[in-house]
Amino acid sequence: MKFKLFVLSVFALWCFTVNFVFIGSCHTCNETIQFHTQNLISTNVISTNIN
Repeated sequence: MKFKLFVLSVFALWCFTVNFVFIGSCHTCNETIQFHTQNLISTNVISTNIN
């Protein structure tokens, strides 16, 4: 779980840097972060239900 959070935070940091350089892609980036966050949550819920 900590590894997933680490990957997500690195992705968010990278995304922020990209947005800072290429201003205007922020909307797409936020959608991507939300998509990955929802995937992490649903993956954790599914694996919890299986266990």
